[in-house]
Amino acid sequence: MAELTRHWTESSVDDFLYRIAADYVRQLEQLMEVSSMSQAKLAKLLGVTEGRVSQVLNNPGNLTLRKMIEYSRALGRKVSVVAYDD
Repeated sequence: MAELTRHWTESSVDDFLYRIAADYVRQLEQLMEVSSMSQAKLAKLLGVTEGRVSQVLNNPGNLTLRKMIEYSRALGRKVSVVAYDD
């Protein structure tokens, strides 16, 4: 019997987490562009510095679910977490 091939997401939780966070940040940047929202305006809405927003957008590796929700709300959006079998 042939050995089942593991999906890349099974090899490293950290790699998978980074990929999810990077995809999320890409969506945030698209929303910011469409709504003409600057990092400075987003920072003001979040009550953080513009530098902190820049850190999150440039290095999403430490992005928490709480931060994802806060950033989404500031942009008038919601977050959904879905477990699925592909």
